[in-house]
Amino acid sequence: MLFRFDGTGWQPGGAFNGALACDNVEQTYHQLVDRGVEFTSAPTKASWGTFATFEDPDGNQLALSSR
Repeated sequence: MLFRFDGTGWQPGGAFNGALACDNVEQTYHQLVDRGVEFTSAPTKASWGTFATFEDPDGNQLALSSR
């Protein structure tokens, strides 16, 4: 579980300043959706690569990103 400190104590959730890299974001996205992962954004192309975001069971925000 990842935590952030908001002044009232350690709270789960919030932005995770990192990404999980993969070779093919679209393919990995579909594989994870088929396994029950709920994404907060579909694969999106940016000038630096492709990414999609999702939350873990504790509400931590994670990114799936191209290398």
